[in-house]
Amino acid sequence: MAAEKEKNHKAIQTDKARVIFFDLEYYVPKKNRKPHGLNYNPAVAGNMLLGGVFYSANPVSDLAPSGHSQMKKMKSFWLWQHKTEQQLLRAIYEYLKQIKGEVFKHLGDRVSPVMCGIGISNSDLPVLNHLFNKHLTDTSDKLFEFQNSFRVIDLSQLAIAAFNHNGPFLYPKTKNEVTSKFLSGKRMEDGRSVWELYEREEFGKIEARVIEEISLTISCYKAIKENFDLFKQLELKHKKELKKSDASRPNSINNLSSKADIL
Repeated sequence: MAAEKEKNHKAIQTDKARVIFFDLEYYVPKKNRKPHGLNYNPAVAGNMLLGGVFYSANPVSDLAPSGHSQMKKMKSFWLWQHKTEQQLLRAIYEYLKQIKGEVFKHLGDRVSPVMCGIGISNSDLPVLNHLFNKHLTDTSDKLFEFQNSFRVIDLSQLAIAAFNHNGPFLYPKTKNEVTSKFLSGKRMEDGRSVWELYEREEFGKIEARVIEEISLTISCYKAIKENFDLFKQLELKHKKELKKSDASRPNSINNLSSKADIL
């Protein structure tokens, strides 16, 4: 019991943890396109997962304000690099499985790998889960456990606290709201532009676009963390000022006791 308690209180080696930034791209044929919202539906015939880019970041060396360059550590998975969508999904699955194994080897079940992006909780993650279940039938009995062995940080939700709110209703922010807020007005290109690039077979431009999005997402992550750090510094300063103010006030309880003694 004592050994277990000591294990739980032991400092976590955060350099052994991993934050996996990722972004997926899709193709939607003209007959399935809508003017607004997420057009891609993995269950609709003709819609395709084109692939995406993943970046497994070391929180200590990669996500510090002066972190390393990310380019060399980015891993791309694209449909034009594989014969089938099933092979594409298998490659992504094996990549995530390897990272999960490495984190578990060093940290056990105390810390899970973290999946991170902007808006991923209602788009990219559900897509991956759906397609894993569709294509990786040989591992179907293990997929639920696999999917739940990761934790999620969606910057579209995390950034909410940095915006002003006129009422009690909170709502996730869009990619461009997040980037504009934290990266001096920078904006991400609409995902619909990928459809024409795919039709023209300009695959290199698609890959470059997604790599740029991953870089912007990492910059937003760092900026949000710095924003939180600043808030905590201001909070600590405020607490110290309150403590100093309280210490300078007459002790009302002692004063009342003194008056009682006189009476």
